[in-house]
Amino acid sequence: MKFIWEENDIRAGVKFRKRGTQEVHMVGYMADRSENVYVSISLSDGMVQSPVNRITFAESLNAAGYEPA
Repeated sequence: MKFIWEENDIRAGVKFRKRGTQEVHMVGYMADRSENVYVSISLSDGMVQSPVNRITFAESLNAAGYEPA
């Protein structure tokens, strides 16, 4: 089953992963910024990706084939 991410799906605390992998990521919110930006946080090693807006985040999840965890 393919999952399509939309802008409204991107909110702090949502977990996601690629099918067939054990690594889980979580959406984080950058509160110290003037604009609303979100980051992907790896729950296995704490790595944080560069902040992006909700639309870009959803597009990147769709392009990489991530689904809700």
